Amino acid sequence: MNVIGIHDGHNASVAVVQNGRVIAAFQEERLSRLKNQGGTPVQALEETLRLSGIDSFDQVDRVVVAGTISQPPYITRTDVLQDYANMSRFGKSWLGGLRSISADNNLFRKVRAFSQSKLQINQTQSLRAASLAKAGVPFEKITFVDHHTAHASSAYYGLADYDNQILVLTNDGAGDGICATVSVGHQGRLQRISFISEDNSLATIYAMVTYIMGMTPLEHEYKIMGLAPYYKGDIDKNPVYQGLLEVFEWNSDDSMQWCRRPGIPRVGYLWKYLDELLTTQRFDTIAAGVQAFVEHFLVEWVKRCVRETGLSRLAVSGGTFMNVKANQAILSLPEVDELFVFPSCGDETNSVGAAYWYYANKKLTANERVDIDPVGPIYWGGEFHDNDIESILNTYNFVAKDVRWEKYDDVEGKVAELLADGQVVARFKGRMEFGARALGNRSILANASKPNVVRYINDIIKSRDFWMPFAPSVLADCSTDYFRKPKSAKACYMVMSFDTISNKRKNIFAALHPQDGTARPQEVYPDDNPDYESLLRKYQSISGDGAILNTSFNLHGYPLVYSPDDALKVFDESGLEYLALGNFIVAK
Repeated sequence: MNVIGIHDGHNASVAVVQNGRVIAAFQEERLSRLKNQGGTPVQALEETLRLSGIDSFDQVDRVVVAGTISQPPYITRTDVLQDYANMSRFGKSWLGGLRSISADNNLFRKVRAFSQSKLQINQTQSLRAASLAKAGVPFEKITFVDHHTAHASSAYYGLADYDNQILVLTNDGAGDGICATVSVGHQGRLQRISFISEDNSLATIYAMVTYIMGMTPLEHEYKIMGLAPYYKGDIDKNPVYQGLLEVFEWNSDDSMQWCRRPGIPRVGYLWKYLDELLTTQRFDTIAAGVQAFVEHFLVEWVKRCVRETGLSRLAVSGGTFMNVKANQAILSLPEVDELFVFPSCGDETNSVGAAYWYYANKKLTANERVDIDPVGPIYWGGEFHDNDIESILNTYNFVAKDVRWEKYDDVEGKVAELLADGQVVARFKGRMEFGARALGNRSILANASKPNVVRYINDIIKSRDFWMPFAPSVLADCSTDYFRKPKSAKACYMVMSFDTISNKRKNIFAALHPQDGTARPQEVYPDDNPDYESLLRKYQSISGDGAILNTSFNLHGYPLVYSPDDALKVFDESGLEYLALGNFIVAK
């Protein structure tokens, strides 16, 4: 069975699930070169079909689109900023003030319900289906699935433990009128038992604060998280934290739900409240306050859900769970025995969740056991072989002077030597990784024991904000030498942070948060990525360390590179001096 999942909102994507396994997945941004591009993922659809060997939609059983109500059609970063500028301006106007007061009355609720009525939803879905039809998708094969059902499906079926009951949580800004859900997964079935309205969204508040601080919502929240540890005060006395705690309270009728306190408007109308709360506060006070607020509510929510359900093994998805510090706090809870965070669990993976959902339900309807595999390595994009790479090298018009290249029988060994010698090397090899994290195949690598590489990469290549940490890739069997885990957990996808072993910090200092010494590692297993694991092993034999710095191979503000041309463009236009391109080393 071939099922195609499509996410046509912010950071649009396509995935193909074949007989219970993801065989290809692709984000539109990687081909358009527009970071987080939304809308109908026409190019990603074409490339994913190619990678899957699907020549015709006659070979496709179903095309499942995530979200019953369309998402904002953000194509570029400018679209996001303009929308938030409009929302902020309206929210602080007299009309916005009037709307915020009336937002919870019965008339407004009826108007809002009509806008989300079945008729309106059908009209919206018809427009989205028409856009897909232009890309060749047959109307009759299109099905829509609820946004948070797709998130929950990615988490539950990605974990793929069908014999035991699993507590499945989703949390994000909003999708189909909801910002969070609680479900129980068992024997391949998902049952939702609680949900929280988008009017009470933690993630929306985080996004609004991100905008107020001069950054891009839905993209730069990680910068706020990275800035938070620089706050030196008592967090319990942090005025931003205390002010945000006044927004919500726990629902007396359902202990797994939070809601706004009396007199607090829907979160979309909190602009004036946030302006008054944040004005005159230092940047680190704001960042620490909003981060502590989100961690506090997520931790308390998890504790309540565990207590109500009696389940301590968790699978989670949704953009809020891209917050690695919050995930660390959840994993540290004594109430939690296991935490599985679906890799790159923002909306881009709803294409995977949508396809999982349909495939699983077809199996259940046929009274068959759900046989979706655990998610495993997520190198779901395309790859380029040495013949293609050599042809592109021979015809590429370099701007940089004295560019040379050489093919190696053991390119991993050569890269290991360069890294041990303190060089920074971009690596392009194998199938491209899916999602927000570079996992070694489209990465910039460096010796993590050399603190100077941080400034070099930031100034010469990435142009990142100075406070932002890099991350390590580590041999899986060496992970506990460097990181202190609150309990056993695989960490293959850079979605979890850990404290570090104090006497090892100097060995990987460049790949840690410089203020609190935490890291969000990628544990590398030989079965997941044999070539990359071999590189790390050879580096260890030279340097004595089984961990290196790994950051995404791209220029700041652009998507991860996909093709050899993309890689050569970044190499040519940046201060990079070495590029491992397939089995070639390109040098300046």
